[in-house]
Amino acid sequence: MRTFLKIALAAAAAWLAAAAALSAQPSDPSALVPCAFALSEIAEAMGVQLQHGDLADMTTPVGRDVGCLYSSKATDFVFGVRQTWDRTRPPGKPPAKAMPGHRALPGDPDGAVYTADAANGSSGELVYVRGKVQTRVFWHGGNLADADGLQRLLHFRRVP
Repeated sequence: MRTFLKIALAAAAAWLAAAAALSAQPSDPSALVPCAFALSEIAEAMGVQLQHGDLADMTTPVGRDVGCLYSSKATDFVFGVRQTWDRTRPPGKPPAKAMPGHRALPGDPDGAVYTADAANGSSGELVYVRGKVQTRVFWHGGNLADADGLQRLLHFRRVP
């Protein structure tokens, strides 16, 4: 009987966690925000003061594609976020593992993959999928080492 109770409790906890994650997902593409991060969040995580730059908001045949570039006139550092809501995407399907140069983050709840390249101008990207939304968070410029850049990207809250 104890084993049954443990299994039932574990199943209930897993269901509650999954339900909470699904309830946080946007139910339609209109819920996406192009500039998903506040300037203070970027300054805290990346260690650089930026301004809002260009934003994009496009409707596609299968959903919506939004994004924002944050930059500074004083440095070559650029930070960006791009979210693509695709109604044809199976919910929670992780990013394609065949993304050239990307490596999986072991144990990541969103199946995130990343790439970083300090040798060619310091840049990196974190890609993950939540529900029907694929999110890319990236930087270019500055002098971040690969591991440091990845750790900084991981400090950001996950959107959507």
